[in-house]
Amino acid sequence: MDARRQVPKEPQKGFDSAILLVSWWLWKERNSRVFDNVAYMADQATRKVMEEGDEWIAAGFTALLLFMVAEMVP
Repeated sequence: MDARRQVPKEPQKGFDSAILLVSWWLWKERNSRVFDNVAYMADQATRKVMEEGDEWIAAGFTALLLFMVAEMVP
């Protein structure tokens, strides 16, 4: 919760979506390792999370896009 308080008010909804996205992907990765004996390296996992983030944005999670853009701007 402390990390969320450090995010400015506008992109907080996107921050929440990013937390959900990463949690969801970690769950899927865990299932792949346990049930399919498939594991991704860290750089592959990062790319997969970003790809899935793009899919979420295309599906309407626009707050995630706003959060990602806000984090890139210095």
